[in-house]
Amino acid sequence: MFLHRLWQDSKWFILLYFANTALLTLYFYLYGTFHEAWYPFVLSSFLLVIALVIRAIKLLQFEQDVASAKAGMIVENPQLAIQALQEVHHKYRNDLNQQSLQTEEQLAILSQWIHNLKVSVNVIQLASDSQNPQAKEDIIRENGQMAHNLEQCLQMLRLADFAQDYVAKQTSLQTVLDAVLKENKTLFIYEGVFPKVSLTEEVIYTDEKWCKFLITQLLTNAVKYSEKGQTITIYNEGKRLYIKDKGIGISKEDLPRIFEPFFTGHNGRRHHNSSGIGLFLAKQIADKLHHQLHITSENGTIAMLSFEIER
Repeated sequence: MFLHRLWQDSKWFILLYFANTALLTLYFYLYGTFHEAWYPFVLSSFLLVIALVIRAIKLLQFEQDVASAKAGMIVENPQLAIQALQEVHHKYRNDLNQQSLQTEEQLAILSQWIHNLKVSVNVIQLASDSQNPQAKEDIIRENGQMAHNLEQCLQMLRLADFAQDYVAKQTSLQTVLDAVLKENKTLFIYEGVFPKVSLTEEVIYTDEKWCKFLITQLLTNAVKYSEKGQTITIYNEGKRLYIKDKGIGISKEDLPRIFEPFFTGHNGRRHHNSSGIGLFLAKQIADKLHHQLHITSENGTIAMLSFEIER
């Protein structure tokens, strides 16, 4: 193979050599003696051998350089290199677009929270100026709503660095739920909606802090859309937790979109505290915790949170 490549590289040089040698030999044969004709032939052959050795060394060095370049991941096919660069560029643009959409979404959510906080501040101001005995209860309720909105906002910001704030371990489902119910005791009292709990002892694998916030979102939604005096039923079937309310429910056509940010649906628009953020956040956290969250609605709403590990 190498000799073939050497021939391809030097064939014109060799042909010219033979033509030149033939002319010199013919000259000495015609104008000299036949014995003198061998001298230029031998000299030319010697020079040809030296020239071919030099060209062979250069060709060999060149092929070694090419082999080294290939080993250094230089692509032999330029078209393949261009295609690879285009794919990298396409992925880079997609990542930028995705990041831009996430930023716009976060800004929109923050704007909604600021609006909700402003509403709560105005309600508290009006209640403070009022002589109505109900004013104190209004202030306490709106203060609780503000605290809830601020907590949502903080958790949304922490989602960006979820891996840095994630500590999963085995824990009791009853322990997690008891902590959530205790933290939201004031909410139940002022809304006049109370939980009815029926749990069996079950060990789950989760991050307690994030899980408590997730369950709080589901409970808050259940309370928000229930009437005074109604009961929220909380029970489990193995590692599946169910939160069932008897509130206004969710229309069938709205169910596919309930986890979209700001989506309140037909029934939600009739409720002044609907923001369309709670279930969006709940779904985001459930996915990061690798828990399954499903919502169904029939005579109220049922939220199912599964802690089962997918195999």
